[in-house]
Amino acid sequence: MWAPILEKAWAKLKGSTEISGNGGLIQNGLRSVMGVPVFGYQTSDISQTTSAYNEVFDILTNADLAGYPMGMGTVGNSDQDTNDCGIARMHAYSMITTFTMRDSSNREYKMIMMRNPWGLTRYTGDWSETDRRWTSSMIS
Repeated sequence: MWAPILEKAWAKLKGSTEISGNGGLIQNGLRSVMGVPVFGYQTSDISQTTSAYNEVFDILTNADLAGYPMGMGTVGNSDQDTNDCGIARMHAYSMITTFTMRDSSNREYKMIMMRNPWGLTRYTGDWSETDRRWTSSMIS
C-alpha cells in the first residue's frame, strides 16, 4: 500500500506523474527519497574482459554487502523497445544482489541479479532463468 502512496506524493511534489516518471534518473529518486549522497557510474564502454569491469563489479559487490540500495538504467528511445536479450530500453531496474559462481568446467562468472519493477519483460540472454547451463548444484 505504501508504494502507490509514495509514488503519488512524488508526482505531486514534481508537478505531475508525467514529469515525475518520464525519463528520470535512478539517482535523483534515491537522493530525493533517502536524502543521502548518491553515486552514478557509466558502464556502457566496459567489456567483461577488462580490469575496469572487475573494478565496477567489486564496487557493486561492496555496496551490496554494505546494504546500499542500488539500481541500474538502460538507454534508448522508448521503454517499449527491448534489446536482443529482452532488456527494456530507457528503463530503470532494481539491483537485487551480486554474486560469483562457477560452472561445471570451473569457469568463474560474475553475476548481477536485477529486477524489472514493471515485470513486463524478461531477460533472455546467457544465464537467463531458462538457460540450460544452470545445474541444481549452481542453484542451491
